[in-house]
Amino acid sequence: MKILDRYIITNILKTAFVAIMIFALLLAAVELFMKMDQIMRSDISAGSILLYLSLSVPEYLMMVASLSLLFATTYFFSMLSANNERIALLNAGISKGRLSLPVIALAFVLTLFGMAYQELALNRIIAEHDELEVELFGLSSTQDMRNIVLKSEDGYIIYTSSFRESREEIYNPVLVKYDGNSFSMRLEASYASYDGEGMWTFHQARVYREENGRVESFSSEEWREEGFRMEIHLFRTQNMNIETMDG
Repeated sequence: MKILDRYIITNILKTAFVAIMIFALLLAAVELFMKMDQIMRSDISAGSILLYLSLSVPEYLMMVASLSLLFATTYFFSMLSANNERIALLNAGISKGRLSLPVIALAFVLTLFGMAYQELALNRIIAEHDELEVELFGLSSTQDMRNIVLKSEDGYIIYTSSFRESREEIYNPVLVKYDGNSFSMRLEASYASYDGEGMWTFHQARVYREENGRVESFSSEEWREEGFRMEIHLFRTQNMNIETMDG
C-alpha cells in the first residue's frame, strides 16, 4: 500500500508543480503586459522590473495552487482509467475510497503548509511587492488618474494619458490653445512636471504655431507655455473606493 500511496502522491505533485508554474508565469506575464505602458514611458531599470516580478510570483503561486491541484488530481484519475490501471487496482481488492485516501491526506498536509506559508512569509512578501509597486508605478495612490481632458479659462484644452500624484507629473500631454473657433497652438510632449502656482514644464516637446496663415513647428527639450496655468488638484481623481486606499 505504501508503494501505491507514493505512486498516487508523486504523480499528482508532478502534474500540480508543472501546472502551478505555468499558471503563475502566465499571470506574471499578464501583469507585466498591463504595465508595459508605464515601463516604456519611465526610466525603470531591468533589475527593478525583475525584482517586482519575483515578488509577484509567490502570491500567484498561492492563488493558483488549489486550481492546479484540482487539475492534477482530475488528470491523474483520468489517466488511471485511460490506462486501465483502475481496473487492475479494483480487481486487486483496492476500493475507490482507498484510492482517495492519499489525495485527502495530501490535501490536508498542503492546506496546513499553505496556511503556515501565508502567515510566515507570504504576507511580508505581498507588503514588499505593494511598496515596490507604489515606488515604481505609483498605482496604489487614490490620486492617480488616466485619460484626462481639462479646459482652462485662458483658452487652453489639455489632454493627458495619465497623472502620477507621487511625482506630480502628467504623461503624453497634448495642449491646444483655441481662439474662438480656431486653434492657434498645439503642443505635444513626453511628459510635463508641475512647477507650482499652476505652472507646468513640458519635456521633449513639439510645438506647432499658426501665424499669418502659416503653421510653424519646432522642438524643445523643455518648454513652458506662459499663458497656460492649471492647478495640480484638477488632475486628481475624487475616487473614494476603499479598495484603492492606502493602508
